[in-house]
Amino acid sequence: MALAVARRNQGFAPRCAFDEHSFVRALGWAFVGGISMLVACESTSENPVGEAGVGGSGGLSDGAWPESGAAGISGVGGMSGVAGIGGVGGAVGLDASADGPNVGCNDGDVEQIYADDMVGCDGFRTHCEAEQLCSQEWHLCPFDEYVARGGDTVKPKKNYWLRSCVYTGDAGTLSCPTQYVCDACFNNQVVPTYDVTFACGDAGTGIDTATATRMGVAANPQTPERRVGCLKSACAFARAEVPSVKFGAVCCK
Repeated sequence: MALAVARRNQGFAPRCAFDEHSFVRALGWAFVGGISMLVACESTSENPVGEAGVGGSGGLSDGAWPESGAAGISGVGGMSGVAGIGGVGGAVGLDASADGPNVGCNDGDVEQIYADDMVGCDGFRTHCEAEQLCSQEWHLCPFDEYVARGGDTVKPKKNYWLRSCVYTGDAGTLSCPTQYVCDACFNNQVVPTYDVTFACGDAGTGIDTATATRMGVAANPQTPERRVGCLKSACAFARAEVPSVKFGAVCCK
């Protein structure tokens, strides 16, 4: 927008120079044929955020000698750019802290921590299915591994299956806990009642009895600790259970 005000119009066309990104107000005096003229120039284009404003244009130099045009008013400086907002930090992973286990349970919810490499997982599985409760790269703990990692001193919160089984043999003799789950969890043959767990003292007094040909070994919170299956078995918080019963699992890595 340009405005020219004079005492007498001599056909003078005021000259205004603008940058397309500036916001400028310029004022100058010009002398044309001895007639003084006030020239006001204005640009209303907005300065983009972050770019410096362009200085105002100088006064017009068309004035007749001996006077030259007055200097224009300096342009308004551009606005400083707004600092970018920092990115939000990434979410912390679901793995446990450096002092705890790296999950271990298939549902991601560890119910009991024995050690960094052994946990108790809640669930509802038969002895044959119990390893399904362990996460990838973890396995159902056999009895010996359970004892070595705390099962002989740490009481479980509830019953958890272990990857070991106790079998009856000829004349009702018992095996010590195996390294595998029972070969079947249903259709157990019924046999005469026999002792299947024993007190930890030298006498080896029977505590629990069974009437099936195979019994799964489970972590068990009952006291006192027991020897499961045979008198050579280590004392631990464990017990022999019918394998069709559904418990959680102790998982190891």
